[in-house]
Amino acid sequence: MVRSIFFVLIVVFVIYYFSIKSPEIRQPLNFNHKSHTDLLIECIACHRNAESQREAGIPNIETCSLCHNPENIPLWNITSHGLKGYIAEKRQIPWERIYRVKDHTLFSHRRHTGIARIDCRVCHGAVTEMTESVIRPFIEFSKQRGMNNCVDCHKKEKVVTDCLMCHR
Repeated sequence: MVRSIFFVLIVVFVIYYFSIKSPEIRQPLNFNHKSHTDLLIECIACHRNAESQREAGIPNIETCSLCHNPENIPLWNITSHGLKGYIAEKRQIPWERIYRVKDHTLFSHRRHTGIARIDCRVCHGAVTEMTESVIRPFIEFSKQRGMNNCVDCHKKEKVVTDCLMCHR
């Protein structure tokens, strides 16, 4: 009897664990990646650190206002009211971070995009087709497959899979 109850609890836990998703994250503004990539703006134009730093960075008004500014009247006229407000008031947009790696993980965008020249879509999905803000990670690193996504890619590309290369 105890074994049956224990088995049922294990099954319920496994089903629950593999069925949960990351919660949706609400962003302060809707961001349409597609409208930008349709203009042939590449990821690196806004995520400026992606090829040179550990973190790609989340663009803010300093980047947005390079194009979205009152002097650029045609674009300013179609700029969202919300973005205009942040730029006019010189307030940072409080974007919510979507992707997080565990503290013990050593991940570098520079290694992946700058050196290995891996396309952003490999890990981030079809962001270039998204017309609304990203609300959850494309790859669920913390659930189901965990780091297997990374290991599978490293094996496929014949890149080192030594634990200490990516973990402290």
